[in-house]
Amino acid sequence: MKKLGKNVLLFGFITAISLLVAGCGVKQDDTTSTPPTDNGTLVEQEQTSMDANTTIATVNGEAITMAEVSSIQQLFAQQWQQISTDETLEQIINQKLLEQQVTPLSIQETETILIEQLSTQNMTLDSYKEQLAMQGASYEEELENARGWFAIQAHLESELGTDFEVSDEEINAFYNEYAQSSPDALPALEDVEADIVTVLQQQKQQEAIQNYLVSLRADADIQYNQ
Repeated sequence: MKKLGKNVLLFGFITAISLLVAGCGVKQDDTTSTPPTDNGTLVEQEQTSMDANTTIATVNGEAITMAEVSSIQQLFAQQWQQISTDETLEQIINQKLLEQQVTPLSIQETETILIEQLSTQNMTLDSYKEQLAMQGASYEEELENARGWFAIQAHLESELGTDFEVSDEEINAFYNEYAQSSPDALPALEDVEADIVTVLQQQKQQEAIQNYLVSLRADADIQYNQ
């Protein structure tokens, strides 16, 4: 039995939203918690007529505005990715639900965690600041944004754990599946086993986050404004 150590996530600040909630869109069976889809989705229909301050949904009473949706879409666009307005809204809802579970860290705590995580990528704080400056981003703003993200990370680790076990059977099944579908010969299992374990661990972590979001949404008051 292979047991993985703690997998520390580095939340990329410019596309931080995608790391937590990409792939975690949750479809609700309850139609009262789902945006209308007749003649096209609500948000897509109304997007052109909404101003930035228009509230398009609320999560436990907390408003989501059109400006927030547009901001996230712009972040994805900067990374040459496209995301629909409705999908963006669902991701923001997930984000709000997670944020409502935590209290943001202090700036000092946040910077300490940032330095630790940068070190795992062989990057110093100064080089990270230089990278942000080249992108036209403010370090102070990124640090402020990270306060909540790092608190969410700690919360998820507390709720879901950090050690995800991967069995030898799962490793072999993964390897054999790709060996059968690949037109080229794969390296020996022992040469790629560590990479397979990492992929399987990430899949299990993603599944755990998805299930946690389902439970949060089931207990939440989510309203879509028409």
